[in-house]
Amino acid sequence: MLERNFILEDNRARLTILNAQDYPNLVHFAIQEPSIWKYSFEQVAGADHFRNYIDKAIQKVTLGTEIPFAVFDKSVLAVAGSSRFYDINTTQKTIKIGYTWYGNAFQETGINRHVKFLMLSFAFEELEMERVSFEVNTQNEKSIMSLEKLGCQFEGVLRSTHYNLDGSRRDSAVFSILQQEWIIHTKKKIQSLLKAASE
Repeated sequence: MLERNFILEDNRARLTILNAQDYPNLVHFAIQEPSIWKYSFEQVAGADHFRNYIDKAIQKVTLGTEIPFAVFDKSVLAVAGSSRFYDINTTQKTIKIGYTWYGNAFQETGINRHVKFLMLSFAFEELEMERVSFEVNTQNEKSIMSLEKLGCQFEGVLRSTHYNLDGSRRDSAVFSILQQEWIIHTKKKIQSLLKAASE
């Protein structure tokens, strides 16, 4: 779908397609910050689990089924985390954004809004998607609030969608943005949030 050297970038964030060379710059999050993975349904914490996580993500790039990114924060010149496109349906023009995580030092710093704006802009304006959606653990209040602030529409809850790491089942809250919503108001809303944060 994309060139392997593809980049999304603005004045704050640079997103590059995840590759094996990113592992050394990201693995410390898996080793030193286990709280990041609280809502993950994949085992990621620890060097070995993280290697498997990265390897699987890279394989999906090769297969063309997902587009995972390493996120670089220009304001501090450091790798901040990762996000990705998945469930890409070019026939129906739908795509999901998820698997998003940041190191503790990068959370609530504004980097996520830049990342989401870059990814949404690309999905709607370059890939010409009609719908972008998000599925979030209903217990993850921080992520839900973030999506609401961006102007995503809450659609409802999918019950018992995944196993949690402790063996319990999780429910997923579904949010979305449609292309017309993006054009009419959501893009402007996020741009205003980014502008306000920079002033």
